Amino acid sequence: MGLELSQLHNLLLTPLAAISIGHLPPAVSAYLKCPLGIAYLSSFSLTHILRKHPDVSMMDMLCLPAMIKSGLWVADKRGCACVFYVHPETAKQYKSAIKAAGGGYETYISTFHRCNDRQRQSIVSRGGILV
Repeated sequence: MGLELSQLHNLLLTPLAAISIGHLPPAVSAYLKCPLGIAYLSSFSLTHILRKHPDVSMMDMLCLPAMIKSGLWVADKRGCACVFYVHPETAKQYKSAIKAAGGGYETYISTFHRCNDRQRQSIVSRGGILV
């Protein structure tokens, strides 16, 4: 499943909308107790990410499907997991969090930002690696 820049632009223009980003790995889906295992990005979350993290562009966010598929997943608070990803072309490291919603049937990306090795190690040491 791919993600296009036009999808992100349309999401910004459409309040109360969401787009599917990809399928969660089975271990993450089980941890979040979300049998459907589909990760969504809402217009609210996209707006939040772009406002709170000005160093992240929508171009950076195009790596979200690859991040969901092959990132390092770490258990976080109940109903929440973190994923870390190093972009293969730019070597930039990103962190995202995903939360279960809708009675456990939907999962939404709640944040996406740059991170460093120290931040990743801190979170990995607190939670268990899922995938």
